[in-house]
Formats: sequence, C-alpha cells, structure tokens
Amino acid sequence: MQLSRSTIVRIMLIIFAGLIVSFVLVFGNVLVSEMQLDEEAKVSAWADATRLLASEGMDENEVMLFLLSIVQENRSIPVIVTDGEDEVLFYRNISENDSLGEYELGYKLDRLKADGRRIDIMITNGEEQHLYYSDSAIISMLEYYPFVQITLVGLLIIFAYIIFSRANKYEQNLVWVGLARETAHQLGTPISALLGWRDLLLYEDDIEKCVVASEMSSDIARLQSIADRFSKIGSSPEMTLSAVVPEIEGVVEYLKMRVGKKTKFEISVAEGYTPYALHNGVLISWAIENILKNSIDAMSGNGEVRIEVKPDKHYYTVIDISDNGKGMTKGQARKIFRPGYTTKTRGWGIGMSLTKRIIEEYHKGRVYVKRTEVGVGTTIRIVLRK
Repeated sequence: MQLSRSTIVRIMLIIFAGLIVSFVLVFGNVLVSEMQLDEEAKVSAWADATRLLASEGMDENEVMLFLLSIVQENRSIPVIVTDGEDEVLFYRNISENDSLGEYELGYKLDRLKADGRRIDIMITNGEEQHLYYSDSAIISMLEYYPFVQITLVGLLIIFAYIIFSRANKYEQNLVWVGLARETAHQLGTPISALLGWRDLLLYEDDIEKCVVASEMSSDIARLQSIADRFSKIGSSPEMTLSAVVPEIEGVVEYLKMRVGKKTKFEISVAEGYTPYALHNGVLISWAIENILKNSIDAMSGNGEVRIEVKPDKHYYTVIDISDNGKGMTKGQARKIFRPGYTTKTRGWGIGMSLTKRIIEEYHKGRVYVKRTEVGVGTTIRIVLRK
C-alpha cells in the first residue's frame, strides 16, 4: 500500500517527536540515577555518624575509618587538596585515569583555581591545606538541561514548520497541475469544433468566408498553443539546447498585432553572442509573454519595452526586459511573484507567479526584479542555463 504524502509527513513528525521524548527520558533517568547514588551515600554516612554518636565509647580507629569513608564516598565532585605551597597532596574525580602526569595535574589545578572555589583547612599542627573544587558532572548536566530541552523543542517546531510548509506547497502544486490539465482538457473540445467549422468555411467558394476561415486559423493556432502550455504544467517538459531569440521574436510579433502603435518593442542581442539556452520553447514563450503584458499594462499601452539578451560571467543566458512605465515600490517588488498578488483592479495575480514557476522550477533558472523605480520603470531579469 502506497502512503500519501500527508501520511508520510505525520509519520516523520511522530518519529522525530518520539526521538526527542526518548532523549529527554533517558537523559532524565541518567541524572536521577546519579543523584540517587549520591543521596544513598549521604544517607549511609549520616546513619554511620548517628551510630557513632549513639555509642557510649567511640573507638578512635573506628572514627578515623568513618572519616576516611566520607572522603572516599565523594564520587562526583572534582577536588584537589594541596599544602600551603599549592603542592598537590591528593585528588579525586579529576580524570577518568587513576593517575595524572605532573603537567596535566597542574593544568587541572589551574582550572579549579580559575573557578575561585577554595576551602582552607587548618591542620592541628598549625599547617594549612587548600581544597579546590568545582561543580560535579550532575550539576553541570542540570545546568545545561533546560537549554537542551529548549533546543530540542525548537528543532521540533522548525522541523514541523518546514515539513508542513513543503506539504502545503505540494498541495498547492497539485491544485496548479489539476487546474492546468483540466483547462487544457476543456479547451480541447471547442478547439476541435472550431477546426471543423473552419474547414467547412474553407471548402466554400465564397471569398469572404475563406478570409474569415484564414483569420480563424491564426486564432485557433493561438488557442492550441495555450492548451499546449497548460498541458505541460505538472509534467516534465522536454528541454532542448537552442536559440532563445526566436521565442522572444514570436511573442513580440504576436503582441504587436494586439497592442496599439504607441507601444514600441526593441530586441537587442550582445554583439558576437549567440544566445543559446536549455529550455522548452512553449513555456519560455509563455513566461516572456506574461512579463511583456505586465510591462505594457505598466505603461498604459504608451511607451517602449526593451529586451536585451546577453551572457553573464557564469556562462548563463540573461534576458533583461525593461519598460518605462509607472514602476513599483520596494514592497510591491518583493510581492510581485506571489500567487494572488496584483496591483490591477481586474487582475488575478497568476501571471508572474506562473512565470517564476516556469523559470525556476522547470528550467532551474532565476527570475527577479533587477531594477524598479516609481515613475521611471522596471527591469525584470531572466537567467537561463546553457
């Protein structure tokens, strides 16, 4: 049985959360075990002290053994005892090794001195000893334990956010693909009918009907091109390494027939450069058309659109589309490729987001606002791989 993507996401989150809970439980049990052993040693020492105090005649040797046992029962606190000249007399819990070299022991002593924790011990014969110590491993772990928990919870939140964001994006892509394919399917039937009516008109001996049929042919071809575009969304389009200028020229020629004479187009190619790129002609034409339509709208049909094709230093093909329209604010430029964002009263906010999808997801290139200024114009840059 094949699991759905949402089910896989939930399973991954459950596994990740389970790992965090397991770590917290294991780490907590280790701390509790260590503290229990320490408490048992303290209670045992307290019981021995109570027994000695209750004895009528305390044996001096027994007292010495008791005191020695207290010293030896320190299994966790790092300590170094020195004489008045800071010569090491003995140490405990400093290293996993039973014996340390002079240099290593001196280094450990310097670190304990840096902690600033020292107890001066006055011996009965007037001599003085120093006891240097620091936090036990248990205290150190407890000190960092809250930060570890916060970090793990933070990682879980970040992981969940990334997973759900990708799942949401995947679902949005499914909607895109479904709508695109359904649109292509729905267009297929009327296009077929139009082709039939056109053929009937062409067989007529009436010249006017033949002219109408000829005009219908160009519009039907346009509809077929649109249906072909939608059918490629969601599939793996075929990529070819070929010139991109013919695609640009085709889009410009199509738009010239549908916009007023006040809109001028200029295509320039870097001298000595043949602009090849790995692309799908149908989809690239669609992306460029969307950008050009935005430029025409920004100029209110009165201005000039310049299309410059050139290489960049990394051997990519660059297409700069510039207009002298109303331009955008920085805030608008940041949102221009978001689905549903538009500054037009009747816009859907789909064209530029679709352009970004075509360039970046299908062609693995880049599309972004290179320059924009309110009242001056905008330049959109497309970068394609060769």
